[in-house]
Amino acid sequence: MKIKSLKFLPIPDADVASYLGLKGNQLCMAQSGKYSSRHLNDEVNTKHAHLILTYQQQSAVKVQTPTLKKMARQLASRCKELYQPEGEDLAWHRTRLKKLGAQLQDMREEEQALVDMIKTLDYLLATWPKDKAHRGDRLWAEVQLDKVEKRIKKVDFLAQLHLEGRVIMEQATVHKQETMQQQLSKQLRG
Repeated sequence: MKIKSLKFLPIPDADVASYLGLKGNQLCMAQSGKYSSRHLNDEVNTKHAHLILTYQQQSAVKVQTPTLKKMARQLASRCKELYQPEGEDLAWHRTRLKKLGAQLQDMREEEQALVDMIKTLDYLLATWPKDKAHRGDRLWAEVQLDKVEKRIKKVDFLAQLHLEGRVIMEQATVHKQETMQQQLSKQLRG
């Protein structure tokens, strides 16, 4: 696959960039919008560039901050388009899916603690008086509550992404097997 001279828009979300497999300098370039065709020195970079470009096409080429639900749909759509059932891409996606599963398992273990924390913060906000003496405490609790709720949303987002990724993986594997069977049948008839 060859990509002509292109200038990519920034990837607005670190989680998306991470899922694309970008690390270190590649990640910095993707987030700053400096990831261009002159960086496509090898097959891996080309693959990343294709992923970024397709992600942006799915986002109507306007970098916005999508909701987690919308982002999951975009990623699933991008996966369906890009992960054709060819050995290398299939193996690459399988590795990404495995890493995502491990990350999800780690986050699930902390999810119950986060739920308990929300209950505690809700209780504190309900019982602390709304006066000047408790103003700082209430503000602190509200900030903490917002952080915890965002963390739980991220767990839900990763779970959805992992589920959709597994479905795509299964479909691609079945398609690959069917393609191989058709090729074998042609060879036998020939």
